[in-house]
Parts: sequence; C-alpha cells; structure tokens
Amino acid sequence: MLLLCSWTEIVFSSQTHTVGFKWIVENDLKIGVWYPSISVEEDTRLGPFDVTLAMDGKPTKQGLYQVILLSHGNSGRVRNHHLTAKALVRGGFIVIAPLHTADHLLAGENIAKVLEWRVTELRYALEAVLQEREFRDRIDLSHVHAIGYSLGALTAFNAAGAVIDVAAADRHCVQEHDPEFCENPSFFLRWWTKYLREVKTPDLNRKIPSLYFPFGFVNGSIAVVAPVGQGVGINPNSFLAKHILVIGLKQDTVTLPQFHASNLNTLFSKHVETKYELVDGHHEAFIAPFAKRVTDVEHIPAAIDPEGFDRLAFLNSINSRLVNFFIQSKNKVSSAPKDETK
Repeated sequence: MLLLCSWTEIVFSSQTHTVGFKWIVENDLKIGVWYPSISVEEDTRLGPFDVTLAMDGKPTKQGLYQVILLSHGNSGRVRNHHLTAKALVRGGFIVIAPLHTADHLLAGENIAKVLEWRVTELRYALEAVLQEREFRDRIDLSHVHAIGYSLGALTAFNAAGAVIDVAAADRHCVQEHDPEFCENPSFFLRWWTKYLREVKTPDLNRKIPSLYFPFGFVNGSIAVVAPVGQGVGINPNSFLAKHILVIGLKQDTVTLPQFHASNLNTLFSKHVETKYELVDGHHEAFIAPFAKRVTDVEHIPAAIDPEGFDRLAFLNSINSRLVNFFIQSKNKVSSAPKDETK
C-alpha cells in the first residue's frame, strides 16, 4: 500500500467567533448545523456527549464560509462527530449533517435505493439550511465539500457524481472474505436500530425536487475516514470533486483497509488529486469519546477502546489532518489561474 504522510502544517486562521450548533427539522429530516457564532459557548450535553458549544447561538453576521457536508456511517448519529465538526468550524467552514433515516432498510434489493436516498438527504440538508435567513448570507457556494465516515464515504462520493456499482460490490463479496461488509444484518437488528435512533421510515420512491442543486452538487473536496470502498465507480467526465483524502485505519475490522480505503485510493488517484493515509485506529475510533456519566451506567460497544488507546488524542490528530486538508484544498482552488478562453 502507498502511504502518503507529507503534510504542510497550517496554523488555523485566528477567529474571533465561537462555535454554534442548532438542529433544523424539515420534512422529517433532522439536520445538525455547526457554524461561526457570536454567542458564548457553554458546557452542555448533546445526547451521550458532554460538549462546549453555543447551542442555538446567533450566527456571525460577518464573512463567507464554504460548506462541508458531513455524512455519518451506517446507522450512526450526527452528534457522534461533534468534535470534528467543531474543529472544522474553527478552521473557517460551516458543517451541515443530516441524520440519515433509511439505513435500517439497507439490505437486499433496497441497497441502491438507500444509497441514493442518503445522497438526497445530503442535498436536501444543504438546501434546507439555505432556506434559513440567518445562514443564507454567510454561505459561500462556490465550492461545496464533503466528509464521509464508513458508509458516509459512498454518500460523499455519490454526491459528487460517482456511480453506485452494486454489481462490483457483489463480485468483491464472491471473491474475498469481507464479512462485515458482505453479510446483511438481521431483520431484528436493523429494526431495533431504527427504533433506538427514533427516525421515521421514508418512502424510498418519494421524489424530493431540487431547489438549487442538480445531481453532483459536491464540487469541492472530499475526505473519508474508515471508508466503505466497494460499490463505487467513477466517470471522470461527470465527477466533480477536485481533491480527495482517504484515511484508512489499520485495526479496522469493519471496513478492512486493504479492501476499502486502498481500493478508493487506486480508483480515484487515476483521475483526481488523491492523498491516502493509513493510521493506527479501530473503526469506532472516529466517534467522539462518550461521557463518563453514560459509560459508568451503560455498556456501549462503540465507546470501548483497546487497552492503551487514547481516543481523544487520535481524534485530535485526525481532526488536524482534516482541517488542514480542507484549508489546503480551498487555497489551491482559490489560487488556481482562471481559464481566459472561456
């Protein structure tokens, strides 16, 4: 595997704003938004996490901020990534993340429809936030970026115009032993997960018309962490992302990096500027540390780390990489010479 580790350290631009957070609910879709705020950050709770944010704080009235759309993993939560989202806001972005509602339907003939629905939710989340007057004038739409975790990687790539290739994923599962990816969870487990997440089952045949963006609305940079890397194809003539960062986790037993992160690097590096990093970490390590008040009374498998693993230090390192990547990518795009022939 090719391991690219060369990073030019960027000092985050000094910001006078705090980080605000609010929920927006539109047509049964719950959307988390992290943004530059002028309100005071306070210690509070976001589900099982202790956070310091300006909850429902007033957005800043100054500056323009490019958007990073965040797509969580299969049956994950928006709130799982609050530390990463906060770091990205401090780096000069607005982060928008929908709570994907159809993951419990991800089996059999529904797979392609669910993947397409995730992309629809990502687009609809962006459009819903643009309907909010307090955000509309703060968003720079020249480049829309995305970050995807696990299954969210496919969501991010498809939102940039990649192709869903279920047949390729099926061939992979015939040829390789990749049980976590290839075996469907039981009906009971999927619906119990749906119950716990408190989402309303969508009609996958329902069409949500676009107000602003056609298919292929992510036209900036894409970063993926512990990604699903099978079942995706690329047509270089229609793929819009400019730069890609793939971060695989060496101890990941869910999306095995030799089958997933590595495959994405091979696929996209032929057509787009792509960086590939393989770092120590397990699949749940990208979730923020759970509050001790919760883990003291509840057994949460996703909160458990191997002995000696420092999840907060791991996340700080990953978040630094992500922020630097998006800042570097934004600077490359803004400094690129214009084509005077157009």
